[in-house]
Amino acid sequence: VTVPKPGSTTVLLNAPNPSFVGQSVTFTATVSPNLASGVPSGTVTFTVNGVATPSGPLALNALGVATLTTATLPAGTNSITADYSGDALFVASSGSTTQTVDKTATATVLVSSLNPSSLGGSVIFTATVSPANATGTVQFTIDGAAAGVPVLLAAGQASYATSGLGVGAHVVAATYGGDAAFLASSSPTLTQTVGSLLRPTSTVVTGNRNPSANLGQSITFTATVRPVTGTGT
Repeated sequence: VTVPKPGSTTVLLNAPNPSFVGQSVTFTATVSPNLASGVPSGTVTFTVNGVATPSGPLALNALGVATLTTATLPAGTNSITADYSGDALFVASSGSTTQTVDKTATATVLVSSLNPSSLGGSVIFTATVSPANATGTVQFTIDGAAAGVPVLLAAGQASYATSGLGVGAHVVAATYGGDAAFLASSSPTLTQTVGSLLRPTSTVVTGNRNPSANLGQSITFTATVRPVTGTGT
């Protein structure tokens, strides 16, 4: 007479859930007998999105529990399965769960090296993205149009230099594109004011005879131009 093995149930729990990219998550598989006594032995193999983890089969402990801790889950909804191998007394079983992994929010701040600046003068715009370990690129825009190509982040910063801004006010912004672990973000806009290199002047006109004595008398008008501030002619 062949006596069938008792069944087993595998329950898989995960914490924390949701998590962030790069955060450690622990998966706990608990194997219990169905309508029988005893503690199942054997191994559990964990798979993530259909791929077995590098840890390989993990042995159940004395309580019928196997755990896996990983910090390499990609962003999104991940499917995790724990497959119990069975042993001499208990048949195999499986449990599954889903793990939501979120990207980390970022903040982008934009500053100007010189504001206001002069016509033809060089200005460097620097975007700082936090957290500082974010990777990827930053796109600068001036007056709503892309300024150059996206700039790679280095130690959380990216810069764009220009000397081609015209006289007046220009709206500048920086947009971080995000990466596998961090969400995109945009800086508050910055208004860059560019002034003319020409200095303001005042002009005074005088006449040598006012009033003049007779009709037809020669009169000389003199215009004197001076700088409003500073020296020079």
